[in-house]
Amino acid sequence: MPHKKLSHFLNDMEKLVGETQEESTRLVDASDEMQGNIKLTTDLFDKMMEDFRQNINAFQLILSSVNALQMQHEETTLKIEQITQLSDKIQSQMKVTNDEAEQANKLAQATRVGLKQFVD
Repeated sequence: MPHKKLSHFLNDMEKLVGETQEESTRLVDASDEMQGNIKLTTDLFDKMMEDFRQNINAFQLILSSVNALQMQHEETTLKIEQITQLSDKIQSQMKVTNDEAEQANKLAQATRVGLKQFVD
């Protein structure tokens, strides 16, 4: 009978070892699958980070362009103000010149009238 118990015990042990091997195989397979998923997730995260860096660079280029446009706008506004001031100055000088020309014309007319007295 001890032989039968020993045989039964060995059979149970062999069965337990087989189940342990199956469970170990399932755990190894699950671990391999998890490693694959982790690699995919890591690769996706790396891609997302690269895209994020590229987006930051693109936004920095856009910001630089906006700043350049703002500077050009400010320069253009300053030049327009200078042109407006120059135009106002020219207009003022033309009015003075026109007034002086009218005064000279009146003086010339008065001189003609005065000289006409001596000619007639």
